[in-house]
Amino acid sequence: MTSTLIIYSTTDGQTKTICNTIASVISKINDVEVVSLDEANKLDLFKYDQLVIGASIRYGKHKPELYKFIDKNISTLESKKNAFFSVNVVARKPEKNTPSTNPYMQKFLSLSAWKPNALACLLGRLIILSISL
Repeated sequence: MTSTLIIYSTTDGQTKTICNTIASVISKINDVEVVSLDEANKLDLFKYDQLVIGASIRYGKHKPELYKFIDKNISTLESKKNAFFSVNVVARKPEKNTPSTNPYMQKFLSLSAWKPNALACLLGRLIILSISL
């Protein structure tokens, strides 16, 4: 059976929720584990067949720890089947919801030496507050 590690970098918990949803689907056919980026730093990534990283945007940027993790583990990432997805509010716009049109994905690809096998842009939970005066 194939083993998949799903790693999340989240601020408000939406990326973790998305990772758990993905894991629930994958678990029907593969072994799967979901861990935070901090937890992933303590694991032996070589024991997994597939690696997926999901990361959220905060104030227009992915967390610096994401890039540090990728730099530290790039040879392992590239030796496995792999995927990356970015969770950002801009993905709500049809003209900016693909990897080739999403500015945060394009920024990630320009800043990272890692070129994932698969890419996706996802919208997290959008909360709209209404204030009555």
